[in-house]
Amino acid sequence: MFPMGWLISDEYTYVNQAIAISQGNTSLSFIDEITNAVIPYNFTRYTLGNSFWIAIWVKLFGVQCIYLGSLFGILVGSWLLYKGLQQVGYFIPALCLIFIYPSLEFFGSSTMSAIPSFLLSCLFIYGLIARIESPGKWFWLCLLASFSFWIRETNIVLLGGICFIHFLQDRRWFGYYLMGALVGLLPRLVSSYFFYDDPFYYLLAESFGWSNIAENITIYALLSMICMPFGLVFLGAYIGRYRWPIVISTFAYLSLYLTYSFNASTYSGFSKGIILMGRFLIPVLPFFVLSVAWYLRNKSFNKVFTSLFFVIVMMAMLGMKFQVYQEGKVHKEVSNYVYENYEDSHVFFDLSRKTNILRYLNPIHGEFANQSDMTKLLDKGYMTKSLNKSRAVFILQTVNTENTAKSELTGSIQSIIDEASEIYIIELEKELKIKPGLKLQILKIENRKLK
Repeated sequence: MFPMGWLISDEYTYVNQAIAISQGNTSLSFIDEITNAVIPYNFTRYTLGNSFWIAIWVKLFGVQCIYLGSLFGILVGSWLLYKGLQQVGYFIPALCLIFIYPSLEFFGSSTMSAIPSFLLSCLFIYGLIARIESPGKWFWLCLLASFSFWIRETNIVLLGGICFIHFLQDRRWFGYYLMGALVGLLPRLVSSYFFYDDPFYYLLAESFGWSNIAENITIYALLSMICMPFGLVFLGAYIGRYRWPIVISTFAYLSLYLTYSFNASTYSGFSKGIILMGRFLIPVLPFFVLSVAWYLRNKSFNKVFTSLFFVIVMMAMLGMKFQVYQEGKVHKEVSNYVYENYEDSHVFFDLSRKTNILRYLNPIHGEFANQSDMTKLLDKGYMTKSLNKSRAVFILQTVNTENTAKSELTGSIQSIIDEASEIYIIELEKELKIKPGLKLQILKIENRKLK
């Protein structure tokens, strides 16, 4: 189920920060053996909730078991949703729709924030529909909603929106709503203060704008109508408990992502882009299941139809897991090869994260004796010490020939190598094909100057 390799480059940030947190540090670093300087890993300063979540599993079971967090999130989230549907007498087999959503199968084998967000959505629904109306209930729901902001910022539009709209309808227990929201924000504020020196730190990785709708609408229509079969219809038709808070907040959340500037199909192609962008809607998935379960609450189906439905769900789930395995297998094989053969060497690669080389150098698989950024190739003093100290010095780089945008990034790294080639003998030692149009090159720098 778990490929033990990066499926998406953002995992590099989350896992490295999680390892640091599990060790009691604010960031992960390494010692440059040439300068003896402490070099922090170049990571994106994302909100820290997901890294703390992963750190729990690293601390309990070691870095090899980080994927237990994703397995736990899916199993416990599904169980909570089951208990909630059971409590109100809705159509429980609708739960199977969770497992035909391709992005959940993909990211359920990753360490991305989508899975703890899914768990929080399921817990929120359980508290919403299975618990009796009380001030304490809304204290905890508001706490969950604002806590979800620590995992992924947009979660608060969905969960916080439900709390806010319900308060406008009910107008009771304002103090409980407020206190719950404030307590739920504390983990984010405290962690941002200690890690980023700013309790109100916020990173807007992309932008939002109406101009993005035209580019996004096809993908999000497929996600919300095909991957969640007739999802918008079921969500819009829902008139069960808390109808307007759920419907308005869900559609507001979907509309927000329609305006989001990130479009994965630009780099990864249309079909994989759907999977990658589908992670943003994973927190909505439990609400979609709720709407279907409500709609079919009084329906009955014969055993043949039900059995066939389960078979289709199982085939879809296994098919997607196989695709994830194939994707991860390639990454794992490349990573294992590099660490097994070059862990005792001094290696140079793009530590700036401009290219996707870091997707194939995974700390789960090993650790290099010494590593440096590609820019050090042009530092003659540094290179002299490196070549004198190390028996073998190598360059690791990915070469992309099919994707224009990625080719430009790898081309900027190649220009550094070309300039260094005017000073040192740099020869291709090994070339590994990752996938069509993408290969990893291992270049050896000879301990001998050309001029």
